[in-house]
Amino acid sequence: SQSTLPIDYGSVAAAKEQLNSYKIGAFIQQQLSPMEWVSRTLLPLLPVAILSGPSGWRVIPIPLNPTQAQCVATIYAGDGKTQAVRLDRVSREGRDDITNEITLKYAMDLTTSASALTALLSGAGWDGVHDTDLYSRLSQQIYGRREKTIETVAIYDQSTAYQVLRWQGQAYAFSRNKATYSLVPSLAWIEPGDLIWLSDSRLQVQVACWVSRVSRAAMGALEVELIWWDQR
Repeated sequence: SQSTLPIDYGSVAAAKEQLNSYKIGAFIQQQLSPMEWVSRTLLPLLPVAILSGPSGWRVIPIPLNPTQAQCVATIYAGDGKTQAVRLDRVSREGRDDITNEITLKYAMDLTTSASALTALLSGAGWDGVHDTDLYSRLSQQIYGRREKTIETVAIYDQSTAYQVLRWQGQAYAFSRNKATYSLVPSLAWIEPGDLIWLSDSRLQVQVACWVSRVSRAAMGALEVELIWWDQR
């Protein structure tokens, strides 16, 4: 079927280069809306999020290692700063989602519900067989062994399977921080999915943040929800 939801096709085009390296092959056996199928089948596998923006739903790459050079603006908060005011305490998110050993079962046989192939990313270190990375190893040293298994009918390609493992190994190795800031009206052009460099003297942080939500407040002020990963 064809979706009737408004789509920001500019964001889709911008994410195309990153997503083209993922080979997806699947068919739909039951009646689902396009958004429901994407949410169930593809979003758990791909390093993108779907956020609501002024031009419709935006496809936004998840920034796992953002730098200051990638940020579209710098905001200053803390003592004596009026450009940005933090509205709540910083919350620690994703503790229950931390994982450092991920098994991906793919190329599934739908007639038997069995997977033909398995890929593994382990934080235990290189053993000559299974893949590993620095993030998973550091995570396992801090949190101990945290396991997760993913099963998918949408992947049949080995290189794609390991791409999924590597980005998830980075995204879920550590917890992340979330806080809401009120910004001056001159920054009202900021949209969900933008990267912002945050300099907060009270928190003693200078870090690249991901704008996950934007709302309009009284007197033209902008409220943004910012997410940043723990320093690695």
